[in-house]
Amino acid sequence: MKFEKEYGYLKAKGKYYIMTQKDGKFTFKEYKEAKYKISKAKEIAKILEKALDREAVLMESAMMLEDKDFEVLYKMLKSGRKYKPKTRKHYCVDMKIGRFVLPIVDN
Repeated sequence: MKFEKEYGYLKAKGKYYIMTQKDGKFTFKEYKEAKYKISKAKEIAKILEKALDREAVLMESAMMLEDKDFEVLYKMLKSGRKYKPKTRKHYCVDMKIGRFVLPIVDN
């Protein structure tokens, strides 16, 4: 079975699983409440979306970069070349700009 990571859960064949470790062995248990929790999280996000200060979130994220990465991102964005930033969701929430990855929320 091949797993994907989605919203902090492992997903395979439309079902969500959590991984546990016992006696050095990993087991996967179906998490039946995942779809319910995901739908509620989407509702929460819609309600709070208007209050989100996007500039503050992205500034904090950029300020956490190492000096070298900070300069690379700045030069990329100011170069005049067109990049299409895309928010990605998997192990963390980040934004991909060309080949540069700006972490926003990291687990």
